[in-house]
Amino acid sequence: MIEKKSAPFVLSEFADRYQTALLELIKAKIQGTEPVLVPRNEVVQTLNLLDALRQSVAQTGRKPAARKHGVAKLADHGVNKNGDKVSSKPRN
Repeated sequence: MIEKKSAPFVLSEFADRYQTALLELIKAKIQGTEPVLVPRNEVVQTLNLLDALRQSVAQTGRKPAARKHGVAKLADHGVNKNGDKVSSKPRN
């Protein structure tokens, strides 16, 4: 998925909108004009990250990896079913 979404970074394709807006504001103040205040949009759109991930995976055309359950999953992280850390090295 990352490989499909990756592209070379071209700095000239990006503009620093904050810096541009700040310079315009400074120039306006120097000229003595009042800045135009734009009201913020009060509607906040929330993003469901899980839905966004599913949609992104669907666009790549690959199925997500199978999930492991139970003790096997814990063992992969070095933890037994009681929550104790376990070593992958055998004891003597």
